[in-house]
Amino acid sequence: MKKVNVILVPDLKHHKVGDFLEIAQRVRGKCTDVVPYVMTSKSFWAKKWWWALRPSFYAATRCFPKLKPVRGAFFHGACLTKEQQYEELDKAGVETLKWSPLTKTTVLDPAEWGDFLVIKPEGGKRGRGVKVVKTRKVKWKEEMQDGERLVIQQFAYTGSEPTSYRVLTFFGRPLFCMKSVNVACGNKLEQVESTKDFAGHNIVATAREGETTLAKDEEVMAFASRVTEVFADIPVLGIDVIRDVRTGKLFCVEVNPYGQTWHFSSELGIQLQEKIGQAFEEQFGAFDIAAEVLIEKARAMAK
Repeated sequence: MKKVNVILVPDLKHHKVGDFLEIAQRVRGKCTDVVPYVMTSKSFWAKKWWWALRPSFYAATRCFPKLKPVRGAFFHGACLTKEQQYEELDKAGVETLKWSPLTKTTVLDPAEWGDFLVIKPEGGKRGRGVKVVKTRKVKWKEEMQDGERLVIQQFAYTGSEPTSYRVLTFFGRPLFCMKSVNVACGNKLEQVESTKDFAGHNIVATAREGETTLAKDEEVMAFASRVTEVFADIPVLGIDVIRDVRTGKLFCVEVNPYGQTWHFSSELGIQLQEKIGQAFEEQFGAFDIAAEVLIEKARAMAK
């Protein structure tokens, strides 16, 4: 069988190269026709012409727009705003909460949007700046005081303690599924009838003081796999999913297409795994899955 290269491109500022050396070793243990390499910035410039001697398949954990292989199929993250993510999901018919950018001309009808909305900054991370407001009281001028572009979404009730899921996928295959519950949310949200119900309540499920567990939720993982079909050219996605407990419906909140979600060895990931008491890799055998996917993709797409 003709040999092809598979070249892993880690983000060495945010996670450890050892993860990818281990995945490469597992590729070697599974076949001889796919030859794995782990790239660093130095090795790329030294070896890019050597790698070009045979068909190659590159897979990166984040967006690398300036990296240009001499030869090969190159898959990496993408710089997509929340709005761009929602637009792609809407076009594909994947469930998202009703959303809109908040502009001067935004008109919000409670009959269409519900009594409450979530406002979030376009560039927010880990729940920064996320809040619930009364739909009829949203005013562009007041909300835009910090000058940051904002997105509004319908409010979904995920329980008295805010709950969400993160599914990390690699070319569509779940590598781990994590459940976050904000058990330190303050006042529990037992009903949603007035803004007073939200007083002293933090709606962000992934707050640092919350509880994180590994959860094998088949419905959530199947839904996340549907989401990956919309972004099939992006190797690593950190898909955030919520479930409205009143209807049971799942919604995609974000896909984190840029990257920086490979939390097997990131600083945040190490903290979470210590807190959980289990390595993410152990949940489904993530590195074996990654090796199998790389072999399949390299055989089909190396050029």
